Amino acid sequence: MYQAIIGALSQDITLGNLAAGFKLPTQRDLADELGVALGTVTRAYAEAERRGLIHSEGRRGTFVGKMSRTQPVLSALFDVGGMTVDLSKNHPVYADDPDIAVSLRKLARRSDVRQHLHYAPSDGFARHRKAGADWLTRLGMETDADSIVVTAGAQHGVMVSLAAVAEPGDVVATEALTYPGIRAVAEMLGLNVMGVEIDGEGLIPEGLERLCRQRRVRAVYCNPTLHNPTNAIMGEGRRRELAHVAQKHDVIIIEDEILRPLAPDAPPPVSSFAPERSFFVMSASKVISAGLRAGFVSAPPTWRRRLVDAIRAMMLAGPSLTVELLSQWLEDGTAEEVIARRRREFERRVQLASEILEGHEMRMPPHSCFVWLTLPEIWSTTEFALEAHRRGVGVAPAEIFSVSKGRSANALRVALGCVDDRETLRTGLTIIADVMKSSPSQATTTV
Repeated sequence: MYQAIIGALSQDITLGNLAAGFKLPTQRDLADELGVALGTVTRAYAEAERRGLIHSEGRRGTFVGKMSRTQPVLSALFDVGGMTVDLSKNHPVYADDPDIAVSLRKLARRSDVRQHLHYAPSDGFARHRKAGADWLTRLGMETDADSIVVTAGAQHGVMVSLAAVAEPGDVVATEALTYPGIRAVAEMLGLNVMGVEIDGEGLIPEGLERLCRQRRVRAVYCNPTLHNPTNAIMGEGRRRELAHVAQKHDVIIIEDEILRPLAPDAPPPVSSFAPERSFFVMSASKVISAGLRAGFVSAPPTWRRRLVDAIRAMMLAGPSLTVELLSQWLEDGTAEEVIARRRREFERRVQLASEILEGHEMRMPPHSCFVWLTLPEIWSTTEFALEAHRRGVGVAPAEIFSVSKGRSANALRVALGCVDDRETLRTGLTIIADVMKSSPSQATTTV
C-alpha cells in the first residue's frame, strides 16, 4: 500500500496536479482519509522524501519538492514495482514472439553476415529499405526504398522525424489524449505540444483548423488506427479532411501507425492523401517483436536528407543486425504469420474482456490490444488506479495520456497483451470488474 501512495504522489507531480511547494496532508490525516495504518503513510512519506518527491519542514508540514527537472513523462507508465498483474503497459504477448533461435541459425549461415558488424549507411542498407517499403505498401502506404530510412523503432522514428522538421519553440499538435512518448520527445527537442479535441474517430480536423488559426503549427502527430489510448479508428473521410487541413496550413504530418497491422480493414493512411508532407512511421514493436527495436519511416523526398542527418546526429545509423532479422521475417513470411497469430490471440482476449467487463462503457475493436474503459462517476481515475494497485493490478489512467493539465477523461487504458497467459489476464480483469462494482468509500474500508 505504501508503494501505491508513492506511485500516486509521483503521478500527480509528473502530471502537474501537485505543484512544487504544495502542502500535503499530515500523515495522520492521510491515514484517516485512506483508511490505512499510520505506519503505512509514514513509510510512504519517508520513501517519497528519499526520492526527492517531497520534503518535510518539521512542524510547518510536508511539501511537494521543487525538482530541477520534471520526472520524465514515461516514468508514470513504467514505475509500477511490486505489481501482481500489471495491465498498465501496452506490449504484445511475448509468448507469440517469433522463434529467434531458428532465425539466428539461418542468419549465421549467410556469407554476408559479417557486414552487420560494420557501420551501416545512416539511412540503412538498400535491402532493408526495400523490405520496409514492401511491408508499408502491403499495409496501404505506397512507397519505395528511396523514401525509406531505417530506425531503432517507432519512438526513434518519431523523434528523428520531428528533429528533421521542427525547431525549438515550434508547436506540435496532437490528440488531446495521446501516446506519452510524444511528450517525452517534445521535451527533449524543446517543442510545445498542444492538444486537439478528439471524439470516437480520433482527432477532429476542425479542432486542428482552429489551432492553426491561433498559432503557427509546425507539425501534427497523429495515431489514426487503434489510437493509443482510446482505440479510435479514424474513418477515410476524416483522414482526407485532416490531410486537407495540413496542406492548407503548411503543417507536416507525423503519422504513427504501429498498430495498423492488427486492423486489416483500416482505411488508407492519412499520409497517402498528402504524401508530399507526411512521415509515415512503422515498427516491429507491437506486432512482431517488442525487443527488436527496429522500424522504418517513409519520408517525403524534400525532407529525406534532414531526416538522415537527424539519424546520423543521434546514433550514426539504425541497428543493422536487428533490422536484418526483421527484413528476413518480412521476406520469408514469418512476420505475417506472427501478426496473424497476434490478431487471433488478441481476438480471444478481447472476447474475454467483453465477458468480464460486460455492462461497462468501453471501446475495444475486435483485434485491439487494450481496453479504453470509462469509469462510473463515483470513481476518479486516481482513486480507481490506487485501489486497483492496492489489489495488485496496474492500470494506466487517462491523465497519463493527457496533453493538458487538469481534469481529463474519466477513463483507463487496460492493456491485454502484457501478461503471457489468459488466466492471469482473467484474474486482473476480474479484480478491475470487482472494483468497478464497489465505491471509493467501500474500497477504503477493506484495507
